[in-house]
Amino acid sequence: MLTSTQQKCFIEGHFGELLQGRLGENGPVALITLPCPQTGVEVEWHPDQPFAVCDAGHIPMIARDDIGVIFKALDAGPARGSWHFRSRFPAGCGTGASTAARLGVSRLLAGDGTPPERLAQLILSLEGATDPLMFARPMTCLWAPREARMLADLPQPPILRVIGGLWSPPRPTDPADLDFPGIGDLVEPWQEACLAGDLSAIGAIAHMSARRCIRHRGGPDLAPFDAICRETGALGVALAHTGSTVGLLYPPDFADISAVSDGLKALDLQHITSFVTPS
Repeated sequence: MLTSTQQKCFIEGHFGELLQGRLGENGPVALITLPCPQTGVEVEWHPDQPFAVCDAGHIPMIARDDIGVIFKALDAGPARGSWHFRSRFPAGCGTGASTAARLGVSRLLAGDGTPPERLAQLILSLEGATDPLMFARPMTCLWAPREARMLADLPQPPILRVIGGLWSPPRPTDPADLDFPGIGDLVEPWQEACLAGDLSAIGAIAHMSARRCIRHRGGPDLAPFDAICRETGALGVALAHTGSTVGLLYPPDFADISAVSDGLKALDLQHITSFVTPS
């Protein structure tokens, strides 16, 4: 049991998905997440203070009752202490803030010893859907977010440079929403592209998933993003299929970040950021 007067951790988030949709007409919703070190949630716990939850966001990342459930599930006794949550991006935008907040509580209570599969099921019970942020290599998970289970272990994609931002206000995920286009035909080409290290194919497949999502569910007009892709040599576009992030994909050594950022600012994107994905 932790006894110091203050504990902190940071849980890295994501930046939407490279793929998301149904695997077959009646199959599960599946996704491949896009990890992002620029998003995430810092969790701070003062265990000697009265039980309280401080969350400055207008869309709460975590409910007070959820913390009590996590205490009980991890055999940590009754909920106690003052909990503070700070997200680098607004909650509800497709950056995994709600999952990261719950993971942060779990880590401060139990360290790194809890199996990720157990954490995924715990978080699913609290929010009805979860991102695979509890896994060491989340980009290798073909993930069922409404079931919190891995559908397949995929190859790690090569490193990508991502430049993007938020195209709209928060659009929180509805866990009961299963109305997604099919992506079953994209999984095998994705695997082949990752094994071959084919960045062009990876960008094209992600872009195809984004287009299908927008046609089926609505979303940003991709035409101006397509124009930036052509002007700057982007590989494609990745989208938060239930949020508001949009990112342009580039080779890892792409250098003209400021030109792309300026183009995105001209489209009124907010919280513009640039990052590279894990190797």
